[in-house]
Amino acid sequence: MKIGKTDMGSAKLARYLMKFATHPLLFLLRFLSYGMPRSKNVWAFGHPARFEGNSKYLFLEVENSQSKDVNALWISRNRRVLQELGHRGYRAAHAYSFKGVWHILRSKYFIVDTSVEVISYWLSGGAKVINLFHALPIKKMERDVEKGESAEVVLFHSQGVLQLLMRFLLPWRFVKPSYVASTSPLYTRIFSSMFRIPADRVRETGFPRNDILLKDIRGSDIGVDGDVLAHIETWKKRGAKIVLYAPTFRDTGDSPFLEDLAAVEKLNKLMEKRNALFVLKLHPFIKVSMGEGTHSNILNAAPLTDSYPLLKLADVLVTDYSSIFVDFLLLDRPEIFFAYDLEKYMKRDRELYFDYHEFTPGPKARSFNEFLETMEAVLAGKDAFREQRARQQDRCFSRQDGESSARVRQFLRSL
Repeated sequence: MKIGKTDMGSAKLARYLMKFATHPLLFLLRFLSYGMPRSKNVWAFGHPARFEGNSKYLFLEVENSQSKDVNALWISRNRRVLQELGHRGYRAAHAYSFKGVWHILRSKYFIVDTSVEVISYWLSGGAKVINLFHALPIKKMERDVEKGESAEVVLFHSQGVLQLLMRFLLPWRFVKPSYVASTSPLYTRIFSSMFRIPADRVRETGFPRNDILLKDIRGSDIGVDGDVLAHIETWKKRGAKIVLYAPTFRDTGDSPFLEDLAAVEKLNKLMEKRNALFVLKLHPFIKVSMGEGTHSNILNAAPLTDSYPLLKLADVLVTDYSSIFVDFLLLDRPEIFFAYDLEKYMKRDRELYFDYHEFTPGPKARSFNEFLETMEAVLAGKDAFREQRARQQDRCFSRQDGESSARVRQFLRSL
């Protein structure tokens, strides 16, 4: 069996086959969960493995304010995350604990960055799903993905038996959110299309995670690779420039230049020459073998770390088609776009919402040598894209005040 071009290994295939035995009972459980009385003052946040994203920063907003009118709980299946939150005084529970299950069943609002499944699809009957989402995309996502080899093509655009099979195996992917957060009219239109929901269900509150770029937030270091964060802070105190490399995940799979050890060595020498630290923040699905720890000026952050406290410290961002560059606009710092596979990406992976060259306010590199030349110029102080960044910032963000979390919270309290 394949999803897009992804071959099912034996372990993955076994998990899908198991769903045929368990899902009928779980659908019954979901039906029964509609009978639970839910309170609008009880909010469930969470992610199975990480503490990050818009839901993290809204959770911190609620908890740090010590609000008595909202009972918030972070739901996780990662015991390290639960221990860290508990140690710092934040309320959290395992998804399968009595406390976690009871809170999920009592919550009126499920606050997520992806789908309701990250908390519990099977216990969500009658709850409202508030999807703060995880991107300000330039690549097409969710129901807008109609071409290429992404799993979304199969999920949302297959027909007949295959469509029924997808709805049986992955029913949470078809739940439309009650409300979605947006940052501007531009993204309101995109999110309305992505989720196939009316525009009045998309609220231009701003993204809570962007607040950390504009102000300090207590607890923001939870869920962050602490060793890397400390390393970056030490280098900055020495006057070094920090370059953050955050490429997007490719549906078709692709080995980035990091697999070429000779190329990595050239990059390291450039970083040494320019007194800069190159920090890798790779997508959890990207697997790279690059002889970790052997390069003096290259640092690899844990894939599950929250990127945004690291992004705040970056002097230069390097990416390709990742939406992280949109968030970085709020800091008005140079961006480099290493789009070595642009044509292939748009043909086989994802179409884009925008003209790539017009929408991305920074120099474009198509080869590794061109990338090194561009990087050296930017680290030397060359920056010809300030005006374009400013235009894009205003286009993508209606408000730039660090109060997005407070607006989302106020909106939910008004419902």
